[in-house]
Amino acid sequence: MGKFATSATKITNARAAAEDLVSCAREELDGQPSFGLLFATSQYDTEALASHVSELLDGVPLWGGSSANGVFQDAGWVTGEGGAAALMLATDRPAGVGVAAVGDDAV
Repeated sequence: MGKFATSATKITNARAAAEDLVSCAREELDGQPSFGLLFATSQYDTEALASHVSELLDGVPLWGGSSANGVFQDAGWVTGEGGAAALMLATDRPAGVGVAAVGDDAV
């Protein structure tokens, strides 16, 4: 069975936030992560944050999303005037993306 670890930060610099997120999540993780989920508020330079997290994870698949006001983490809701970001890493869990044609009627 895999293990999950989370981290959150209110550091406003995207590179420093990425380093904090990855470092703190890895401290709590047993083994090499098999995938990561990154969420950040709109105050962040999303491209800089996601690309540095991805670089630090060295090939680990990374997915994510954005939020207007804050992010959830194990400790609860994290928000700050300069933004907030959260990362979840998991071990021993296969991960991938699938697609399917919707056609003309999305319902």
